[in-house]
Amino acid sequence: MQITRQQCQQIANGWRGQLAIAVDNIVRPERTRQMIVDFYRHFDDVELLVFQEVFNGVWDALSDGRVELAIGATQAIPVGGRYAFRDMGTLRWSCVVASDHPLASMPGPLSDDTLRNWPSLVREDTSRSLPKRITWAAG
Repeated sequence: MQITRQQCQQIANGWRGQLAIAVDNIVRPERTRQMIVDFYRHFDDVELLVFQEVFNGVWDALSDGRVELAIGATQAIPVGGRYAFRDMGTLRWSCVVASDHPLASMPGPLSDDTLRNWPSLVREDTSRSLPKRITWAAG
């Protein structure tokens, strides 16, 4: 009976049984694992739902209400609304090619226009409602 009373009190005080978060795929897996371990150390009675998203998919999950918290979202906020955030730092992208690729012999730095002439591999944006980013380069 004591457990039932505690559960009723928690609900009355706004306690929720689960927390859903979106984590961008750029966040290191070991950081996500450690976050999960730390979370359950402090909140063993709350279910943590972790969704991996890519690019605008992080903001999409937050704006659609599928998650309450986003980790690793891009700095360019593609949605309206009131969001509080903390900076995680700057990410510098590098163009990587084989040593015998024609781009490897070009004097650097390479412009976006030069890079657009070549195919690139990127993870697909997981956004469902917001416009998807289709390339790593801006513009």
